[in-house]
Amino acid sequence: MEISSRDSYEGGIVKTEVINPIAMLHLKAELVKELRRNLGRKSVKKAVNDGHARRPPRPCGITIHTAHGCAYGCLYCYIAEMGEPLDRTSPYELSGEEVTLALLENPWFVPGRYGTFIAIGSITEPFHPKVAERTLEYIRAFSKYLGNPIQFSTKSYISRDLADRIVDVADGTPICPLITIVTIKHARNLEKHAPSPDKRFESISNLRDAGLKPFLFLRPIIPGVTDQEFEEILGRAKDAGAEGVIIGTLRVSQKIIERMYASGIDMKQIRMRVGRVERRQVYIRGEDLKRRALKVSQEVGLLAYKSACCANAYTANVTCANVCWMSNFCVNCPNDCRNRIPQIKLSDVEWVLERILDFRPIDVEEREGTLRIVVPPGLRKKTVGWQGANVLMFKTLFRRAIRVEEQ
Repeated sequence: MEISSRDSYEGGIVKTEVINPIAMLHLKAELVKELRRNLGRKSVKKAVNDGHARRPPRPCGITIHTAHGCAYGCLYCYIAEMGEPLDRTSPYELSGEEVTLALLENPWFVPGRYGTFIAIGSITEPFHPKVAERTLEYIRAFSKYLGNPIQFSTKSYISRDLADRIVDVADGTPICPLITIVTIKHARNLEKHAPSPDKRFESISNLRDAGLKPFLFLRPIIPGVTDQEFEEILGRAKDAGAEGVIIGTLRVSQKIIERMYASGIDMKQIRMRVGRVERRQVYIRGEDLKRRALKVSQEVGLLAYKSACCANAYTANVTCANVCWMSNFCVNCPNDCRNRIPQIKLSDVEWVLERILDFRPIDVEEREGTLRIVVPPGLRKKTVGWQGANVLMFKTLFRRAIRVEEQ
């Protein structure tokens, strides 16, 4: 059973793609059987009990941890509040096949090119010298079994040899590299243990020369710091070969504020943009900064995205799994998701919904890129699922916005 196929038109122009969500779920079941056969009982137990097997995806995709902690210890980093060390890095305990099985055991994960986006590097440094081999092992396993679009974010130096190895282990699976640079002038202060911005610009060039489309990760924008360097950072990224940039604002907690203040950074702009700071992380107000960064990005000729999933979709040449074109996250980029929504059969949608929800929806209809799902009274909460994870999965499976209503 085909998972996807393309419709051809005169002149060889590809207009739309047809996806089969039933085949995607069947593939998932078959892969689980295969990996359970390949792995011993101990490995299977490790995989099914791992956090990757139960953590719901985020809008950017399922976050993959190839390591614990980050020895770079950047002062604005939030991972300490998540229980991860800021002074050391160690490889994650699962093998490539074990973490792949963990993903397939996750009820919200969907395999395949039109499946759940994979995001590596959210709470660690995936290419730190101590863990780079584990990250390559994971990418190789994801390519062999899954084929999902893969995105990684890093501050490590990516040599040309390492860039070639990334391409080799990916073996045709779409890879979207993100290179984080948020300051040049203050890097020695805020990121004193990380490779220099110069080495990271070189990483962009090496990834480009290896045939990939690297993106600058301008996140977090630090008020009073990053916004004073927009032109230089974005211009140098373009010159280095960056395809585009992903823009995001700063998250702070009381400890992050204290670390940055102790470093001598002028905190006035940050304090003006945040309300009460507590132990938990909160976003600062930064929409104006993002608008300025978008404007400068466009002026220097970079694709500019507000969301990481959009860059992953562009690199993989698929419509965005988070359906960003239905929201203000869309920047009308060349990927043109709005006009290339894949074709699906409503009968397939109904089959998938019944299988996942354990009840039959009363009605399913499509209107302008939105699936309206009507469920029996009292079942809307079950349909949406834990923290909306079901809706994110339905967006991925059907590549449409989801609206759930009770009869």
